[in-house]
Amino acid sequence: MTHNPQKQFDFLRRDLTAEELEREREYQRANYFGTNLQKGKKKQSASNELTDQVIKHIKEIGGTARRVNSQGQWDPTKGQWRTGGMRRGFEDVDACLPYKVYEYTVGLKIAVEIKIGKDTQSEYQVKRQQELEAAGGIYIIASEIEKFKVDLKNILLCRYRNLQK
Repeated sequence: MTHNPQKQFDFLRRDLTAEELEREREYQRANYFGTNLQKGKKKQSASNELTDQVIKHIKEIGGTARRVNSQGQWDPTKGQWRTGGMRRGFEDVDACLPYKVYEYTVGLKIAVEIKIGKDTQSEYQVKRQQELEAAGGIYIIASEIEKFKVDLKNILLCRYRNLQK
């Protein structure tokens, strides 16, 4: 299904009553934000759901994490897409975990790339992974939450077990 941003503004070109216009705006907002008007529930893609689960897990184990928005936006006045301010290849989740090194607490940079199904890394994502790992960061490709938890734990145990007193 191809997204046609121009079509979502078609209702502005018709003469509508105030009530019809408000109903149409509500319908457009619901479609844009993925809300199911009948059930009042938000539809989420598998990748968005996994992203939320990854962020929740990192926070549960004492870290901080945020979703990285690298998507552009449709500019209806210009009739074209505007690119976001993010570089290509940036991870989906940017996180940091506190870690004890002797009596000090340091932050461990964790980058999580969400890949569902047959989705694979782009060349820019591979380059970003290499940059982060060369700088001592952790880069994990997550395809399901349980595997992510195991991968994160294994990396932390293997790489950092000798740092603790």
